Amino acid sequence: MVAEQTSKRPKSIKDRPQQSRIFQPFRALGYVTNNQPFSLHSKGQQYFLTTSIGSSFQIYNVAKMSLLFVGPQTQKPITALASSGDLTFAACGNEVITFRRSKEISRINSQDHFTVFQLLVFGGHLISLCDDNTLKMWDYTTGELYTELEFDPNFTLSTLIHPSTYLNKVLLGSSQGTMQIWNVRTSTLVYTFKPFSSPITSLIQSPVVDVVAVGLLDGTVLIHNIKVDETIMILNQEDRVTAISFRTDDQHIMASASMHGDIALWDLDKRKLVHVMRGAHDGFIPSIQFLNGQPILVSSGADNSVKQWIFDSLDGLPRLLKLRSGHHAPPHRIRYYGDDGHFILSAARDRSVRVFSTVRDSQSTELSQGSLSKKSKILNLKVDELKLPQVIYFAASDAKQKEWDNILTCHLNDTGARSWSYQRKALGNHVLASKDRSQIKVVAISACGNFGLIGSSSGSIDMFNMQSGFHRKAFAGHTKAITGLVTDNFNRIVISSSIDATIKIWNFQSTEVLYSIQLPSPVALIIYQRENNLLAVASDDLCIRILDVETQRIVREFWGHSSRVSDMTFSPDGRWVVSSSLDSTIRTWDLPSGNLVDSFKVDSVATSVTFSPTGDFLATAHVDNLGIFLWANRAQFGNVFLRSIGDDEVFSIGLPTASGMEEDEEHGGSAIYLRVDTKSCNPSLPTSICLLTSMFSPYEECRSINRSR
Repeated sequence: MVAEQTSKRPKSIKDRPQQSRIFQPFRALGYVTNNQPFSLHSKGQQYFLTTSIGSSFQIYNVAKMSLLFVGPQTQKPITALASSGDLTFAACGNEVITFRRSKEISRINSQDHFTVFQLLVFGGHLISLCDDNTLKMWDYTTGELYTELEFDPNFTLSTLIHPSTYLNKVLLGSSQGTMQIWNVRTSTLVYTFKPFSSPITSLIQSPVVDVVAVGLLDGTVLIHNIKVDETIMILNQEDRVTAISFRTDDQHIMASASMHGDIALWDLDKRKLVHVMRGAHDGFIPSIQFLNGQPILVSSGADNSVKQWIFDSLDGLPRLLKLRSGHHAPPHRIRYYGDDGHFILSAARDRSVRVFSTVRDSQSTELSQGSLSKKSKILNLKVDELKLPQVIYFAASDAKQKEWDNILTCHLNDTGARSWSYQRKALGNHVLASKDRSQIKVVAISACGNFGLIGSSSGSIDMFNMQSGFHRKAFAGHTKAITGLVTDNFNRIVISSSIDATIKIWNFQSTEVLYSIQLPSPVALIIYQRENNLLAVASDDLCIRILDVETQRIVREFWGHSSRVSDMTFSPDGRWVVSSSLDSTIRTWDLPSGNLVDSFKVDSVATSVTFSPTGDFLATAHVDNLGIFLWANRAQFGNVFLRSIGDDEVFSIGLPTASGMEEDEEHGGSAIYLRVDTKSCNPSLPTSICLLTSMFSPYEECRSINRSR
């Protein structure tokens, strides 16, 4: 990153690009599926799964559950999916877009106002059910409307299928509990069935011709012969039927899904329930489907997961074979793990700890908390109910990753911190509790990986050996809850913050207080840059202060956030502090100049930010989004010239999407070139400090800043 002096400045704020000067939206991680039904189709011997993730779709190879393609971003959320061969059809409101793999090739538009909620590929045509109670059939090669059927208010469309061997005919289900067969070629009603006792929510063709399964809102599953209009079998599950599927191998088994995450398995020969897969998903299950001729069931859930279940045990019960999943509640703390910048640790309100790969999605996984699935079957509880309480804070060090546990977490209203092994991707062996049994608020791990520290709500700090879990030392001095804990590179000092508005620097060996720094207001959080010995402190007065630990002086104060600071992170070269706040802004503060050099606003409040160790990405988590969002650092692939900015230059930016970074129209996706205004630099600092980055010698550079004040 190089800065040059120039007198040329943008003519006006309106002339400047409405985007971040430093960060460009790159991509979103952690999205697998949502509450829309998936589309499963075969091509030769291979199966492909297409899932909706909001305004985009993803295509997986079912055999390996590897991500093959990510569709482009659509203007409206996807409301229905269908696929055939290389083609994917996505309904977005009143539009149907055709993609070949992930490239758009055609679009069907309509002037009418409606939303398509189901699609069915019908030869060379595409049939859609719309919320204006119409059925529309298009020729998807030409985009022409082939036929349109309007229905009486007494027959409100809910679902449809094409019965096997019924030429040019579709079977329609309604919210009134009635079914009709229509000939879509001649647009004529063929037959109206006797009504059922509840609205129809699901229809599926059975392996037997003329026989379909009908799922009702009250939990009833009917096996119905549509040729003679007779019900062959009536089965009942606990709540609404959301999806049905039949095994097509030598076992006569039917599976039915519910809106609360359970899957019921029925023996059709004995006409009875054989097993309930309780908690198969955490919540609504929009789709289940057996692979043709295989004992494998594919299911998706609104919990952001797709799972494969295989029926290979002697008792005929399924076990989990493969899965792809992400958080099903928004993550609230994320941190890069390791020095290569390839992995991100995250904790969310779904009571899980996950690791996400920024390079290969298949390497993303959840850290195991033990055999919870077996316990859930024994106790008849959902898996999420057996997990540890929500993680409120965690710390990790890769120094002793292969030797012993190297992650510490503290949990909501819990008196013990848990250790985890990144190597095994599982819960570790130790529970670290404070001596006074008070709730743990923050944790830290020393740079060497040998020691773990916990800070409690009572103000006490305890140190433990990470290998043995034994208590080693206690630090007493704070009078209120601890809000931050860090250590230096050489185990010389421990730094702590508290809501008693003090920063204390302790001797690591003797536990004595070396320095106590009083601040004007309680401290919310701290972050420490070990290389340059600077501490960033966010307080309740909305100020971010930079403390030089060596001299115990406040060397910078950054004001600008209008609401509480939610998180902060240093850039790897020690030049910038990036902060997020409840005011929905993400701000970048330049330490050498003491200026705000970048700020942008997002629609969703950022709860956590973390900078890649290699400096190429900033990762953010947001209050109402399940994913982790990556922002490319323009300074890594081009010259970025910075200057001080004001609040009138803060623009709103959309979050990155799963589709990846789109090219900038004006600059072709390259960096934005901004010029430095030397007048914006701190006048008390040498000009060389204002213009040069501290990436080569961050410690000495920032020491020079301190001496100049």
